[in-house]
Amino acid sequence: NVFTTSDPAVIFDEIDDKAGKYLIQDLNTDRPIVGIYISYFMHNDKYWPNKFDEFLKYKKTMIKLVYYLYHQLRLQPVFIPVFPVDEDFAKEIVKEGNLEYEIPILRFSSDYRLVTGILAHTIMVIGTRLHALILSSISRVPVIGIIVHPKSEQYLKSIGLDKLAVALGDGAM
Repeated sequence: NVFTTSDPAVIFDEIDDKAGKYLIQDLNTDRPIVGIYISYFMHNDKYWPNKFDEFLKYKKTMIKLVYYLYHQLRLQPVFIPVFPVDEDFAKEIVKEGNLEYEIPILRFSSDYRLVTGILAHTIMVIGTRLHALILSSISRVPVIGIIVHPKSEQYLKSIGLDKLAVALGDGAM
């Protein structure tokens, strides 16, 4: 038998709830938590010619988003990096937005059980990465996909959540 899927991550089904709860408690917040997944893209002219202005707009929008979630909606945004470069980009965002004391950045982890355990303690996820969308749906957490590549939009469509996709770019290199 052959099983066709959008990504192997869809077969993950274990959640490390205990470790996720421990990390979330360590944030020391009484606010509902929103997981934020970002990707560092459109910054390199070699791969995304003439897209640097769009990258700066994306970064500025992410700064405004986390500021709004924290200060206006009284939610606790938390950056959850999928790759080490995402962690570095999250640091840029909180620094440029003067949000170092309000917005935590979890350390990068490749352990999907830990990541889904963290997600299980969030009220929603906003993400650009396909794995953010997949792991959120596995964790049964509401998700809004910021679409930077067609594969993310196709995944949301495949699970009936394409109305929760916000287009940002086409991901073309």
